[in-house]
Amino acid sequence: MGLPLGFAPPGPDETGPALERRAGAAGAFIGMAHPAASLLTTADAESLDAAHAVEVYNALADREHRGDSWHLTDVLLNRGHRLNAYAADDAHFQPQDPPGCVAWVQVRAESLDPDVLLAALKAGHYYSSTAPNCRTSRSPTG
Repeated sequence: MGLPLGFAPPGPDETGPALERRAGAAGAFIGMAHPAASLLTTADAESLDAAHAVEVYNALADREHRGDSWHLTDVLLNRGHRLNAYAADDAHFQPQDPPGCVAWVQVRAESLDPDVLLAALKAGHYYSSTAPNCRTSRSPTG
């Protein structure tokens, strides 16, 4: 999240960790997306040294019983990596996918300005939930 519009696509020889570092240097919030679903190893995760957070739960991946990545997060934290955690839907909205708002990030920020939201994410000013209801302040009922 937070890549500038002119961010160049990966080069033919650019590795994942190199791309991640370049994205971080460009100001992005870097999350390790669905590591359990991607079968990310501890060594792979440790090579992503610009990451801010680990997606500890992914609703879409949970459909295949690979949505929980707390185990990897725990290993990384015990090895001294300073990472936050988040949960997400990874919603592609295909008919077979779980409904949206199964998991989401609630950000504490002064405004909805993209730069303010990005700064709040990087600072860890958020929580994630898999609660049964995903209403927002804009909801007519809530």
